[in-house]
Amino acid sequence: MPSALVAGPDDWDRCVQLVGTPAVLKPVRGQGSRDAYPIEDPHAGADLVRRLAERGTPFPMQLEHFLRGRASGPFADYVSVESTVCDGRIAHLAITGKLPMLPPFREVGEFWPAVLPEAEKPAVLDLTTAAIQALGVRFGMVHTEIKLTNDGPRIIEVNGRLAGYLNGISVRAAGLDFVRTAALVALGEDVRLPPPRYDGVFFSFATPAPRLRGTLVSVKGIGEVSRLPGIVSYRRYVSPGGAIHDGVGTQRLDIVSGQAPDHQAMLDLIDQARKALTFTFATEEGTTVRSGQDLLNHAAKSTFW
Repeated sequence: MPSALVAGPDDWDRCVQLVGTPAVLKPVRGQGSRDAYPIEDPHAGADLVRRLAERGTPFPMQLEHFLRGRASGPFADYVSVESTVCDGRIAHLAITGKLPMLPPFREVGEFWPAVLPEAEKPAVLDLTTAAIQALGVRFGMVHTEIKLTNDGPRIIEVNGRLAGYLNGISVRAAGLDFVRTAALVALGEDVRLPPPRYDGVFFSFATPAPRLRGTLVSVKGIGEVSRLPGIVSYRRYVSPGGAIHDGVGTQRLDIVSGQAPDHQAMLDLIDQARKALTFTFATEEGTTVRSGQDLLNHAAKSTFW
């Protein structure tokens, strides 16, 4: 897929002609979708690059072709593959399912096992293997994200690290400690693990922070959520008094982990937990109170608050 480094506003026309639209504009180095923007219209993209330069965003930035995913119902149109590489021997430990992203590219949650037809799994795993081999990886843990398109699986990104937020799921679902596994691989051990077996669906999800500048004042409903059958833990990521930013990157207020008999039961349990949580924020405009479901609904409607 075409890509280009955008040196600044004066370089935009050259880059967008090379890459085309739809596209994604993002930092050369970054995390959590910080300063990652979808570009549908070249003229709107030119205005965005100008505004980013005016506010001091570091350039160059990367412009990449955007892969459109297929219709995937209540789940995301991408998965990730978690792999070990021991002296060049690649072993895929699991395929991780995802909850739908919030715009522009904010991740919300993940689960085992993924909702993926058995007939499609070999193509996803073969593509992951080819990507790892093409990069010449010899040792380490690899987290590969795969977009599910109407034309088959396509690589989004390949990361030489553990997947974020996944170790709790792996331990509960299969007794598989990814941190320990990564340490053994780093020590040169020939790690060989059996494929995980799942007794239900294991998941974690987050409450997305609103896109506003302010502070979190309080959270209500944690006890109620913790008592829901299937919820195993609630962990704060932003404590009362903590700052809320107004950027487009992923900011999780918390992470809630649980287990359900099947994927529909997982979705129902997540809905219950979101409705039970209430967050109060202080901003320059005053105090605002939102349930976890309100925050999700509002974030899903628009890129910006």
